[in-house]
Amino acid sequence: MYYFAYGSNMDESQMRSKKVAFTKREKAILYGYSMSFSKKTTNGSGRATILPSERESFVEGVLYEIDERDLEKLDKPERYPTHYSRIEVTVSCAENPSVKAIAYQANPQFVQDGLKPMQGYLESLLAAKPFLSEDYYQKLASAEYIPQQKRRISKEVEIYSEKIIAAGRTYFFDIKQSGKGDYYIAISESKKTAEGFERHRVMIFADHMQEFTESIISLNAKLLSILEQSKSA
Repeated sequence: MYYFAYGSNMDESQMRSKKVAFTKREKAILYGYSMSFSKKTTNGSGRATILPSERESFVEGVLYEIDERDLEKLDKPERYPTHYSRIEVTVSCAENPSVKAIAYQANPQFVQDGLKPMQGYLESLLAAKPFLSEDYYQKLASAEYIPQQKRRISKEVEIYSEKIIAAGRTYFFDIKQSGKGDYYIAISESKKTAEGFERHRVMIFADHMQEFTESIISLNAKLLSILEQSKSA
């Protein structure tokens, strides 16, 4: 099957990070639609979506040939079906002027005018330069964006804390605020060893928390299923 990417998935590294295998990758054009950064996110920035437009309008992108089973690997980051819907589109490419493909379109309740993409997100689109016309690339490159600031944890303030003690390990769950005002959750593990305490820590910022939570819930359900199967085996 074919998948038409017009946002950050035009960047090959994004597809590989999602472990989506593809047998073909080529330039494609979707006519009768326009692309805008009007899909609102939790951090107030905009991500790409496509909207029906005048017949002369078009969206340039990358056409991937993928295994249908890999669609699930794309669904989760696109937050399908809540935030984005799958739609069937007809795109034109060098070898075939009429190719049926799947694309993701933001659901109306998540579309808002006047949004700007984050700098890092826009750079993912610009990474597809070899697959874009010069005019289209320059149009993307001239888009206003929100500068990406390097997050530094300094003078952090602890807002709330919980801990779990299990099998010789202590897990801390802390809500904190960085010196720059960013809120995040710090998950720390402390384990006593012969040399003292061994500690590990991971931080999840507020704008990533929903995806993180969804992954934990999904993994927990999978683990429970595996445990049930092992009991009945």
